[in-house]
Amino acid sequence: MGSIAVTGWLALAALAFFICYQDISKREISNHIVLLVSAISFMLLLNQQNYAVLPYSALLLLSGFILFQLNIIAAGDIKLLTAFSLAINPQYLLLTLVLIGFCGGALGGGYYLLGLLTGL
Repeated sequence: MGSIAVTGWLALAALAFFICYQDISKREISNHIVLLVSAISFMLLLNQQNYAVLPYSALLLLSGFILFQLNIIAAGDIKLLTAFSLAINPQYLLLTLVLIGFCGGALGGGYYLLGLLTGL
């Protein structure tokens, strides 16, 4: 892995922490940040010549749009997931989605328990 790839991944990690903070504090993710994540992910895609991920990212965006129309998931989440997916090798994309699902389920379960315990 070259220095460009390491720098790109470190930038994505830093942006991910910033996005988490922004999402928790403001419940909103700036489109400018999503665009920056897309640009860095696309740079990594070109650097690693990972063109096989493009159909998967397009399918992810399309299925996310359908889930958004059914009020199952927020549009910002899909935009961000699609932006990050450009940098992920296709063989790890399903694993990434499953891990996100487990983490989201644990977070949702925690919020549910917190609501039960505090009466919210």
